Amino acid sequence: MANGMILSVESRQAGWVNSALFEKNSWNMAFDTPLTPRQAWTALSCYIEACPRENVELVPPQSLDSFPRLEIIGRGQVRFPGVEDCESRGLFVVFKTGLQEVKTRLQKDGTFTVPREVASTGTNFIFVTLNDKSVCDENIVAGPAIYQFDFSSRHNDKKDDKNWN
Repeated sequence: MANGMILSVESRQAGWVNSALFEKNSWNMAFDTPLTPRQAWTALSCYIEACPRENVELVPPQSLDSFPRLEIIGRGQVRFPGVEDCESRGLFVVFKTGLQEVKTRLQKDGTFTVPREVASTGTNFIFVTLNDKSVCDENIVAGPAIYQFDFSSRHNDKKDDKNWN
């Protein structure tokens, strides 16, 4: 319990740093993005190299095996196992942020058009799915990958600081 008490403080500090120093919005949606345990593990697993033997109880069960890794190459192209076959499979790229899901068709060469609705929404979880239905573990081909779109703390407001009310 005591360890968790610092989390809200860390969150506020991270929000201030993002807003004041990086001029990014400290949050991007009214709600956090819901992920299943397997989706969350996939998103985090690319940051984990090994688990020390004394922490073996922290390794998730086999039922949480990661989905295939999804790499975002620049802005508008993905790479994952099986990308060569994506056109014949009719795959989609899904952007999930907050409670919103925005979908676009994945092209033959692994490219996609970033939908206007997500082009400046901040943090997105990006998936490749079998269809244009809502993301669920059963239709995920690869991902999620975490991608940060620009999202200014000034919300495109061109006023200078002294004129803000």
